Amino acid sequence: MPKYAVLDPELTKGLPPRVTSTTGMDALCHAVEAYTNNTYNSRLEKEMCRRAVRLIYDNLYRAYTDGSDMEARQNMQEAAFLAGRAFTRGSVGYVHAIGHTLGGLYGTPHGLAMAVLLPHVMRAFGKAAHKKLAELSDVCGLTGADESIPEKAEAFIRWIEDLKIKMEIPDRLDMIREEDLDQIVEWAEKEGNPLYPVPVIWTRAEFKEFLKTCMETGDSDR
Repeated sequence: MPKYAVLDPELTKGLPPRVTSTTGMDALCHAVEAYTNNTYNSRLEKEMCRRAVRLIYDNLYRAYTDGSDMEARQNMQEAAFLAGRAFTRGSVGYVHAIGHTLGGLYGTPHGLAMAVLLPHVMRAFGKAAHKKLAELSDVCGLTGADESIPEKAEAFIRWIEDLKIKMEIPDRLDMIREEDLDQIVEWAEKEGNPLYPVPVIWTRAEFKEFLKTCMETGDSDR
């Protein structure tokens, strides 16, 4: 780890909205995956994840809609730093394991892959991730104290999905070819298991079934 990090929002001022949105979603993915992994986290990493998520909640859409908003861009840089520091211990997860294969096979931009996959993976983890996602929902003030943990977790996932819509990020992946599924699964499973301390360990068959649900079929309702 470096001793110092220089965060200068002026360096990001000229980024197009598309790059701002997907790189911001990558930072969110770092924080959410590190937080839901949990196994290796100390209190420091957990707090960094929570701070990063709140900063992204408050600032990503602002930075996307107004690239000259230096306060929003500064806050997003801080969020990206915190999330990056957190996952050096907490690790990333299956969003990254799958997303890396898409970059290798199709040249898919990393942030775009992360943005598309994040809510799908979190929902697929089911109840194993609910408690941590519910805590992040509370961090963002999305839900009330009397709501159940599954309801809070779902509210957090829906916020991610709604943010994607607002920033014109697709819900599913249109680049995956059926004939590539076995290769994607092989690489993703090799990277993710057992390196990443994810809430649920998927078999290769489960990876493949998950990928099929994320492929663009032309009849998506989002």
